[in-house]
Amino acid sequence: MYIIAIAWLYFVIMMAIVSDSIVVGLLRFVFLGAIPAGLLLWMALRRRQAQNEIIKEKAEAQSPNELDATPESQPTTPDSKP
Repeated sequence: MYIIAIAWLYFVIMMAIVSDSIVVGLLRFVFLGAIPAGLLLWMALRRRQAQNEIIKEKAEAQSPNELDATPESQPTTPDSKP
């Protein structure tokens, strides 16, 4: 997904460079490149944050006691070394 965004930004930058004026070039870059790429990255980051929150909630719901377990609180067996 990122390679497509990079290629699109490269294409838009090249279009902006060959524009007739600096103002038209900047407007092309902003409206065809920066805003769409920023929106794409924002959506990808939001999706990743939501997935991380879901994974964290599932981990907390499955084993809240296992997260607090320390090696001292676990029972020892005769074969284990302290």
